[in-house]
Amino acid sequence: MALLQAGTGASASLLAAWTGDGQAWTLSPAFTLSGSHPVSASSGADGAVAVVLSDGRGVILSGPGDAWRQRADRLAADRPARPLDQDADHQGPILYGSSSGS
Repeated sequence: MALLQAGTGASASLLAAWTGDGQAWTLSPAFTLSGSHPVSASSGADGAVAVVLSDGRGVILSGPGDAWRQRADRLAADRPARPLDQDADHQGPILYGSSSGS
């Protein structure tokens, strides 16, 4: 899975793309970013993707062939989003397999 930006500025759009076993890429519908940009993304089962945008919006795509869904609430509405490398709480590398969840 890949996340792509098409265009620049207020007219830029976000797309997801999937491929498997050397097959042709499948593209999602375009989601208009309205001047924002992705600050965080996560992938899930069956090609699902969730993206947090710089203006606090969250968008979700369930997988190939589905449409983007915008969360009804704003994420982190009490503060602006910031790049992850500016996270003052980060104390060092996160090691693979170190998560307590399973």
